[in-house]
This record gives sequence, structure tokens and C-alpha cells, in this order.
Amino acid sequence: MKTQHVLFALIFFLFCGFGSPIHSQSFVPTALREDNQVIRNMAREVNPAGWIYLKQSARIGEFELFSTYKEAFGLADNDVLMLKRSQTDEYGYTHNRYQQYYKDVRVEGAEYDEHILECIVLWVHGKLLEQPGGRDVTPALSESAALLVAMNYMNADTFSWQDPSWEADFRYTMEDSNATSYPTGELVLANVNLEKVIPENYYLAWKFIILAIAPETVNLEIYINAENGAIISARDPSQDNGPADLLFNYGEQNIDTRFHWGPFPWNNYFHLRTDNEGRNVYTKRGTAQTERFRFPKAKEVWELSDDWPVDDAQYTTVHWGISQAWDYFDQVHNRQGWNDDANQIHVWSGSNIPNARYGRTNGGYEFMEFGELDQQDLQIITMNPGLIFNGIIEIASVDIAGHEFAHGVTRHASGLAGINEPGALNESFSDIFGLMVERFTFPGNWDWIAGEDAFAGTPADIAQRSLIDPGAIPSIPLPDRPSIGLPNVFMGPRWYFGLFDGGGVHVNCGPQNRWFNLLSTGGVENGIIVQGIGIENTARIVYFSLTTQIQNMSIYPDARAGAIAAARVLFGDCSFETIQTTNAWSAVGVGNIFGGNCLEISGPFVVSVRRTTSHPLCEETGNFS
Repeated sequence: MKTQHVLFALIFFLFCGFGSPIHSQSFVPTALREDNQVIRNMAREVNPAGWIYLKQSARIGEFELFSTYKEAFGLADNDVLMLKRSQTDEYGYTHNRYQQYYKDVRVEGAEYDEHILECIVLWVHGKLLEQPGGRDVTPALSESAALLVAMNYMNADTFSWQDPSWEADFRYTMEDSNATSYPTGELVLANVNLEKVIPENYYLAWKFIILAIAPETVNLEIYINAENGAIISARDPSQDNGPADLLFNYGEQNIDTRFHWGPFPWNNYFHLRTDNEGRNVYTKRGTAQTERFRFPKAKEVWELSDDWPVDDAQYTTVHWGISQAWDYFDQVHNRQGWNDDANQIHVWSGSNIPNARYGRTNGGYEFMEFGELDQQDLQIITMNPGLIFNGIIEIASVDIAGHEFAHGVTRHASGLAGINEPGALNESFSDIFGLMVERFTFPGNWDWIAGEDAFAGTPADIAQRSLIDPGAIPSIPLPDRPSIGLPNVFMGPRWYFGLFDGGGVHVNCGPQNRWFNLLSTGGVENGIIVQGIGIENTARIVYFSLTTQIQNMSIYPDARAGAIAAARVLFGDCSFETIQTTNAWSAVGVGNIFGGNCLEISGPFVVSVRRTTSHPLCEETGNFS
């Protein structure tokens, strides 16, 4: 199941992992330095993780930090912080996210958030690239020349945009008559290893996503050094799933389908396309790579009546599971689809890949794909209760549907990266929401372990993951790591420091998974006692943090600070929930237990979601340079 992870990890680090400079361990961002009196005078607390809690008496207004106090953040004249998004939550807090540009070039991973109540900034956090000496960002290599380098590297006969029929299918899928898969390069300052945000870890690069369709289908995100034309990195932008729960004793369930009407009798049938409750899910059967990612070429799953036989179960189960994931995020978190825009979600079911994944290609096409495992290859030694057809185990269960659906939510909500420590958090968020979708679907029949129903009693049971005790179940072995359990504690026993599995994304997800369980139910870890606040409250904290606090390069200390900030907003500064959120993170090795120094976030707990434009600090201004 991990062959793809190993392959693309090797590709990624072959070109950039050992050639990039080692980052400075002593670097402290200007805003966090103790001698920065400008920041210290306005701050109640400066967290080493990069979170600054401001005094209300400082009366810092929306959009003000990077104009009036630009130098205090180590920024120079050539740095611009552009407003990337602004959202106001149901509690009246406005969350602004800025993206850093240097001489009009986007700095990857350099984002900064400010959180505002009644037009006063209460806390800020993020990572900024400080370049006191400046640098030249004029590319020696043009975009077209860089594209040729990338195409030559892929060594393909045909690319997607070179095939008119492929382009026609792409326009149909995207519901855009002007859509094209021709790759547009973006000139960026790239931190491809997700190291510290300091100049020596950045390359001036052209970034592409390119799909080759012949002689074989290969989809890669490629960075080309804009100064010398070298390949910096090349990896599949898809995110595969780790464990799989394949228990399908779901019984008879109603599935959301649509009637297809046509002028001839053979055009009248039911197919797996939702039309109820605002859902927008379209499920077909086939393998994305085999069909060269052309969704119109995937086969319809259809019946003349809306009574679906067991022979369709590997497709209808996927369709139903994704519909359940849609309903969970809609009904519990008021989110419709990946980007909260109710856009159509394309699902490939019955694929021949030995995994399940969320993926995307050039041109903005996103999809989910659910494959199968060969029962013989797994050497099943006990009767398996999973969904088995002719010796094939279909990866199509409701928790894995929730896991993959959550990858799409995470990408749009936070932009969290998919490798190394950010990638481990990304997998953990999907593990958590996969569990929540299963619990939403079967309130009385769920557990804290993924994969146990399919793999219990088989040599493949290392594919399971435990959220209650990550170290209890062996993990998939890597070339430099035996099949031992996942870490319960950040940087503690069993933490993986290697290069494989995207830097351990399916291994180092353990600490946040354990944190979620501890905070939900209570328990003891690392000698620290945590009192549970309930799984629903914990999931609220996780979702609020993911959608308002987590950024592209967030790491474990950011996840801790984001969860505590979420608990403060949802439950209060010194609430029982905030105290236990803090203690649970300490129990898994991130930060100290709650110390009692409550930060005051005053004002009404629930206020209007509209900005109070009459407030003297409220100004509708734009970007800052």
C-alpha cells in the first residue's frame, strides 16, 4: 500500500533534500525577539511558536499591523502582505489571512493571520520571510523555457492539453467552456522541504502541475529552479490514505441517486449522482489513471429501477459513504462540500489502485478515488467480514470516505501541506474527521481504531491505526523503519525522522490523534491527567482551528496554539474546555500544562457577524506594502 509514498518521497528528496542548506537553529523572527519593544509594548503574551496575543488597550485596528508596524515584523520595502481571505464566524470574530509577496513574487509558506473582534485585533500568528539584504527575483529562465524543462523531465509522448478530446472532456467536467489543462507556471519563492522560513531555505522557482497521458499517465507537481533550470522537486500532488476500515455490515441503506432522462428508452435510468438535501456528489466506476483522469470516460453505474442489487455494492457503498461525509460537514459544521461552495465532487469507485486517495491535476480538477486489495496478496487467514467480490476487498467504507473527503476540506480551509510535519497533521485531521463521519453515520457502532474490521487476524493488520493508543498497533514498515507502532508523544519514542512516506505523514500523525482521544474522553498520557470534554466539543475545536488558525506550514506547536485559541473563542479564556485542551497537548508532548494566566478576550460572546463600520478602528482598506 505504500509503494507510491516511497517512490515519490525518493523523487522529492533526490533533487532537493540533500542539496538545500541546513537551516539556522538559532534564528528568532524579529517579531518574537525579547528586545523588540514595539511588539512587547502592545502584546500581552508572545508565544515562541509565533503567536502574539495583543493588549486591547493597544487598540490595533484591522489591516494596521503591516503598515504602521511593518518594521517590527522584520519586513522591508519590497515586502507586501496581501489579504488572501477574510471570514467572519458565527461568534463575531473576523479572521484575516495575509500572503507575503516579495517584489511581487509569492513566498510559499509565508502567511500571517489576524483575529479580530469588534474591529480590534486580539491575536496574530504566522511565518514571514525576513530578507534584510534583499535578493534578486528576476528569473534567468522564462516560464516557457521552464515548462520545456519539466516536460523533458517527464519524457512523455503526449500531455493532456495536446489531446483535443481530452481537453473537451476536461471542459465538460469543469463545467467551463474556456477551461484548459495547459499548465500555467507560477514564479514563487519556494520552500519545498518545508524548513524554517529563512532565506537560505528558499529557491526562486517555477511551479507547475503537469499531466502526461502517453505512453503512461503521470501527474506531477514540479518545481524548476528559475536561476539554473535544475529540477528542485517532482512529486504526485495526490494524498493517499493509510489505513482502511473495510467492515461493510451496513445493511440496507437509502442512497441519493438521480434519474437520467433521454429521448430513447435506453437513455432512461437511475445513476449515482445526488439530487437531495443540497448534496453534489457524482460517482462513477473506473480507474482515474487508466482513463487518464477523464471523468466523462469513467463508466456510469446505473440501473433501470432505483432498487440497487448487491452486485453494485462496491460502487453504491462509496457513493453512500461520500454522501454521509457531505452530510456530516453540512449538518454539523454548516459546510457544503470541500470549499463550502456546494460544487460537484467527482468520485472514482471500483478502481484498481490498492488504496484510496484525494487528488488534483492541472487546471484545478479535484477528485477522490477508491480502489481495491487483492485478498490473495493479503494472505487472508481468517474469515473477513469485509466487502469481498471474487477475492477482491473493496476499499469503500464510510470512515475512509470521511478521511478522503476531509483531505479536500483541509486543502481549501487551510492549505495545509502534505509532507513532513504539516503532512502528518494533515493526515491526523483526516483520521479525526473520518472517525467523526463514522460516528455520525453509526452513533451506536463506532470505535477509535481504523482498519480493524478488515484486517484483524491477518498479516496485513499493521494497516490499522489507533487513535486511543497510536503505539499499540504496528505500522507499515518503511525502508529505514521496522513495523513498530506510531508515536503517542511529539518527538518522543517511535517518532520518525526519515525521508520515506513523505517524511512520515502516516506515522507522525499519532500525537494529534492521541490528543483528540484524550481531550474527548479523558485519560493519562506522559504522566499528565486530562479530563474529557466530550467528543462533540473536541470536534468543534478541531474544525474551528482547521478553518481559522491552521496555515500551509503549520506544525505541532501551531496545532496546539490553534486549538487553544479555538477553545477560548468557543468556550471562554479560562473555561474547563480551554484548560483541558491545553493539558491534553502537554500530555502528548507539546507545550506546558495550563498555567492559569488567562488572556482576556472581552466583549460580547456572541455579536453580529457584520463589521461595526461605525467603530473608529474599522476602516475598509486593502493591502499593505
